[in-house]
Amino acid sequence: TTGTQGRGEGQLNHPRGLCIDYNEDVYVADSSNNRVSVFSKDLHFLKHLFTQQLKYPRDVKVTPSSVVVIDCSPNCVHFFSRSGALLRSCVTQGEDGMVYSPRFFCL
Repeated sequence: TTGTQGRGEGQLNHPRGLCIDYNEDVYVADSSNNRVSVFSKDLHFLKHLFTQQLKYPRDVKVTPSSVVVIDCSPNCVHFFSRSGALLRSCVTQGEDGMVYSPRFFCL
C-alpha cells in the first residue's frame, strides 16, 4: 500500500486510472490533485507530472514516446512527451460521434 490521502509528495486524492510503463514505474491519475503521480515498482514516490495542465485526470497510459491522459473536466485527451511537454490535446465533447465526459481508455 502507498499513497496516503493528501496533496504532498507521494500522497493521492481520488486516484483513478493507472498504468505501468516498461520500467515498471506506476503512473496514477490523481484526479482531485489535478496531476499524474509516478511511483517506482516498489511503490516509492518518484514525481508528479503535469501539475499545471490538468483539471480532473481520470486515466493515464504510457507509450514508449508519450504519456496520454484523459482529463474529464474539460473533456480532453492530452498527449505529452515523456519529458512532460504538451504535444497536443483533443477535445472530445460535441456532436457527430464525440464523447462526453470520458473516463477510461485502452491503447
